[in-house]
Amino acid sequence: MISDDDFLKVSTRDLRRRFAQRLLIDQQMNPRVVIAVGGWDSFAAIEPYLNAPGEDIIDDAFREVEL
Repeated sequence: MISDDDFLKVSTRDLRRRFAQRLLIDQQMNPRVVIAVGGWDSFAAIEPYLNAPGEDIIDDAFREVEL
């Protein structure tokens, strides 16, 4: 069970990282939009928040655009 004390372990950096990951990965939002609304200066600033794609994700991405 989660208690209120568990939230003391969450930093603003954790929240910002999850915000970026949620939009970029889960919702596949345009990175330029995420940069603008999140207050980052560049793509390089949000790049660490991205997970490296596995082979299955890469294959799916190419399949979606029929390449």
